[in-house]
Amino acid sequence: MECWRVDIGYEVLENLLPFSSRMLLQFNIVSDNFPVSDNFPVSDNFPVSDNFPVSDNFPVLRPPKMKFSPFRLVVSALVAGTSLLSVFSSTAQAGHWKTVIPTYTVSNRTPGNDTNTVTPAGNGGGLTTDDGTEHGVQASGGEQVAGTVQAEFEWEFDDGKNITTDPPPADVTVLEYGDASWRAEKLGRGGFGGPRGLNSTPSAEEVSYTGAYRRHMQGPRLFLAQVQQNPSGNADNGLGGNGPPLYEADADGKGGHSKSYKITVYHPSGTKLTIPTRTLNASITDKAGAGPTEINTSWAYRARILTLGITRDTITRDTIDITDPKVSDLKDVNVGEPIVLTATISGLLDNTPVTGKTWTVEGTTVKSYTQSNHEATKLDLTNDDLLNQDSVKFYWFQGKVGIDGTPDPNGTKVKFDVSIGGNPIHLMATFNVNRPTSSYSGQYTNRIHPVDVTHYMIGTEERNRNGLGDFINDGLTSNAQVSTSAHGAGSIAYVQLIIESHSATRNDNSTRTLSSNGDYVLDDGDTGTTILYPRPYTNQPMVAIGNSDTQPINTSDTPEDKLLPIYKSTTSANPFNTYLIYKANDKYNNDPNIWVPLSVLHWEWAGTAQKIADVYPDSGSQKWQEVGHGTPYREATDPAFLPMAALPTTDPPQWKKSHSELVPVG
Repeated sequence: MECWRVDIGYEVLENLLPFSSRMLLQFNIVSDNFPVSDNFPVSDNFPVSDNFPVSDNFPVLRPPKMKFSPFRLVVSALVAGTSLLSVFSSTAQAGHWKTVIPTYTVSNRTPGNDTNTVTPAGNGGGLTTDDGTEHGVQASGGEQVAGTVQAEFEWEFDDGKNITTDPPPADVTVLEYGDASWRAEKLGRGGFGGPRGLNSTPSAEEVSYTGAYRRHMQGPRLFLAQVQQNPSGNADNGLGGNGPPLYEADADGKGGHSKSYKITVYHPSGTKLTIPTRTLNASITDKAGAGPTEINTSWAYRARILTLGITRDTITRDTIDITDPKVSDLKDVNVGEPIVLTATISGLLDNTPVTGKTWTVEGTTVKSYTQSNHEATKLDLTNDDLLNQDSVKFYWFQGKVGIDGTPDPNGTKVKFDVSIGGNPIHLMATFNVNRPTSSYSGQYTNRIHPVDVTHYMIGTEERNRNGLGDFINDGLTSNAQVSTSAHGAGSIAYVQLIIESHSATRNDNSTRTLSSNGDYVLDDGDTGTTILYPRPYTNQPMVAIGNSDTQPINTSDTPEDKLLPIYKSTTSANPFNTYLIYKANDKYNNDPNIWVPLSVLHWEWAGTAQKIADVYPDSGSQKWQEVGHGTPYREATDPAFLPMAALPTTDPPQWKKSHSELVPVG
């Protein structure tokens, strides 16, 4: 006796079984005249007649055309891959893997009478090749199916080359997928009484409904079988337990499955890359009683060469694979240069789970740093930038340094961690981050009483001022020297921030104040047009510096309060932060470099002046004097001021307002 599973279309069932729109039925061939054989002739011309005999008690049925064939083991293919080793011309291997599909060898087959032919698998869930077909090996069967699989890739030289001049990559990453499952279900009886065995006598009701249909079908007797109970089975994916559990039962208890992804790095020594054998099997150990049962066991295996790396988008050039050791020039970068990195993972099988993407960047970085007269803002990288992202963009202010503050001789690393099918993958690229070296110091004026009142003439106009230094002695001078690396040509300059706190009392005792409320603002010289601090005797605030070059850059400041005739006293206290900054020349027109802080000098002045007479007896001008000691302070007997060393910094100047935007009160 042979049994075939067939689907009866909706047209039949809506008349036959009003409670169901579609049901799986089992045919039992009982007629002596009905041919039962593995060689049963299969034809699309199965006789279907509109002259089906009609009974008063039986609805007209027009059964669909059917094609019967015994269930057989099927072996087919899903994609296995090739290494793209680099899709980027500057780093690609000269040769290539011969095909995107490895050669599969299948042995130890159960059942053992099946061939080892590999054929297209159709919808198997694997990768697709250019022609849309999927490749790999898979098998399915009855109560048990097993097989041992081995995949092999072959390297192909370029014309005129050999294993010495065109070897395969030293490291080759291979992704394998194994899947085995079993399923056993008893076929339901629908609405016809309780469960019965396969050969039990049908009820009168069943005979009434099936008699006419059996006559038309040349003998098959239709009945419904019992409900599935508690089957059991085993499955082994052949790869181990990475990713999903090694074995997991189906939620309804009627089957089980075992699937896994395995990633291995191989080191091929010749033109062949042979993957170790993998044995997969699935079996049903207990069908939970007699009766017609829908059973299935299957396994599938596929392999693919993965291309893994970190690539850098150089904006105006092709994207470059910087994990390839041959592109060291692209890993030599300047601070302030835009760095756009992408983790490349090519060759994944369809539906391969990829989770836990995490970027880690050594050194001191910023996501962005923008400057204008009104505002300068630094944004740091956050988890939103570093987690679950294929790409990351940032700027280095400094590479990784040792305890002594000098660059790490092992370079600065960017790491990308990810889990592929439960396998942890670690990608890494190493950079040489070039930051100029510098020396910078500030020097207060060494005149006696550095902060004092000065009387001076502008033509025939007499003026008074209170401040640090005078027209002969600069209040503070800044002296710096910067040296660049072999790729460090760019510009150097100063940016100065000030905390403004000034008040003046008029002759009528009213007051006028100007304050930044304790915040540093941009010292723009009250022009509203400059960010970089000017240098005396030149209109060029920046100094150009070349590759492997050393350049000095100097500036000075002499802060003061103007002692106007309408005032009788003034007080000022101004802390300053003067930054030495650097910017490498832009490499990419549509993504410019940013300014990078090298060091910062903190200094200050403070003083109070009071009018003590309305006129000079000889000139008619005001008479002012310094009240107490200003800051800084020095008497004739005190030693000279020593230079003040600026502090190295990677924290750039930031402000929310410029000095020219401050509004006086009063």
